[in-house]
Order: sequence, then C-alpha cells, then structure tokens
Amino acid sequence: MVGAHDRRLKMEDRMPGGDAEYMTQAEVCALIRVSPRTLVAWRQHRTGPPPIDVSTPGARKPTWRYARADVLAWLRERRVTT
Repeated sequence: MVGAHDRRLKMEDRMPGGDAEYMTQAEVCALIRVSPRTLVAWRQHRTGPPPIDVSTPGARKPTWRYARADVLAWLRERRVTT
C-alpha cells in the first residue's frame, strides 16, 4: 500500500516558478483564457493539456492538476504560423 507521504507532491514541485509547478483547473483556465467547462470538455475528449490525477485512492471525484510545463508545451504545439 502506498503511504500518504508517497502520494503527496514534492515540495519543490509545488513551489511557484519551479520547473514542475502544478496548477489547478482554475489556474490553467486563467492562463489560457478558457472557461472551466471548456477545459473539462477537453479533458474528457483528451484534446487539452494532459491532466494528472492527484486524488487519493477511493476518492469520489478525481482531483486534477496540470504541470505548468505540459500546459505551455501543449500551447506551443498549437501555435499557428502564417
């Protein structure tokens, strides 16, 4: 069985500005300027930035986080040049 300590994000991963900063749904929505409903739809259709499920085993609802680097990479992949 995985202990509670093993399920937690490392402190350095939670620090703002860190390479592995994790963002909430609200933070991602604010960054890319879309509604929470849009981000949820993208997650359900697997077309948005890749989410990470950080909920505890047996939780009723998943707790989603997004690695800032993944969100920025996802945005770069969608850049359109003319």
